[in-house]
Amino acid sequence: MTQEDLQKSVDRRTVVNTAAWAVPVIAVGVAAPFASASCQGGGTFTAPVPQSGNVGSESTRVSFTVPRGVRRISFDVLGGAGGGTSSGRPYGDGRRVQGNLTVTPGEVLTFVTGQGGIFTGNSSAIGGQGYGNGGDVTIPSAGLAGFQFGGSGGGGSAILRGSAPLVVAGGGGGRGASKSQFPQADPAFSDLSTATENAGRQGTSARFVEVGHGSPASGATAGAGATYWSREGNVLVDSGLVVGNSGGSAAGGANGGAGVFKTIQRDGAVFAASSGGGGGGYRGGGSGAAAGYRWDPSGTFGYAVMAMAGAGGNASSFAATSTSNVNFSTGENANGGTDNRAPGRVRVTWSC
Repeated sequence: MTQEDLQKSVDRRTVVNTAAWAVPVIAVGVAAPFASASCQGGGTFTAPVPQSGNVGSESTRVSFTVPRGVRRISFDVLGGAGGGTSSGRPYGDGRRVQGNLTVTPGEVLTFVTGQGGIFTGNSSAIGGQGYGNGGDVTIPSAGLAGFQFGGSGGGGSAILRGSAPLVVAGGGGGRGASKSQFPQADPAFSDLSTATENAGRQGTSARFVEVGHGSPASGATAGAGATYWSREGNVLVDSGLVVGNSGGSAAGGANGGAGVFKTIQRDGAVFAASSGGGGGGYRGGGSGAAAGYRWDPSGTFGYAVMAMAGAGGNASSFAATSTSNVNFSTGENANGGTDNRAPGRVRVTWSC
């Protein structure tokens, strides 16, 4: 192969370098010049995706060199999903941003693909990392008689020029959780996704308790932690609410609010729940609230105890002025499984 043929072969490649979030990057260069050369055909590139399932919280980061002659790329960016939240439930899916981006041939962009949060059901859950990390769900106590955890938040995905964000898709909020112990049969409680869903599962008993969800972030405004609880059908003799944590608002990617923790006692036994974490992204989503309840012994549920926690809110998204035809939406990458992360995505296409 002549030197000229070798040069053309190299120029036709879109070259990237990949690494885990905290692992040294191995760089590969693309030969210049770019600006004076014609476009060498269209293409598609999908950034390396964090592994799904019961795996680590790390996101992926990759450098992408704009091919020769290309001055506009189309992008599809999806944030990591919240832990344990099925598609269609509030805040669980990662946010999605699609559109076009003006670029310069030969410039190097950075793609960050957010990892999803995780729902373990009975242990702490670290939020997915990304451009803004999802909120963690942790427990500060041991020796509990009963406990349930929410899901951690998903990490944001992004396209960066240097350190400046061009596109950010926020991560989803983690699911809520409940723990109940009743001396008689009682309707099952769901993951507190919606009041309507929970009420529909109550059957003829018409007893319903809900704890507030963290609010999603909006634009440059971080999501607030949840503050409310409600109940129907019983008189409480002991209850308490722990307000959720607000999401981060700092530049450079903002973390979701960490879940909060609440215990409730009955006859010396301690029951607990920890709320879902907020998603990370341009601005972080708030975490759910947590609350503990104990019913009056003379009530229908004599000595019933419950610790409940709300879901987290998702992070906000962003698109710079160099973008066009932008569409903000919600992705479909959430899942309802235990011990399973659902990462985001960064994909670009171009044509001549």
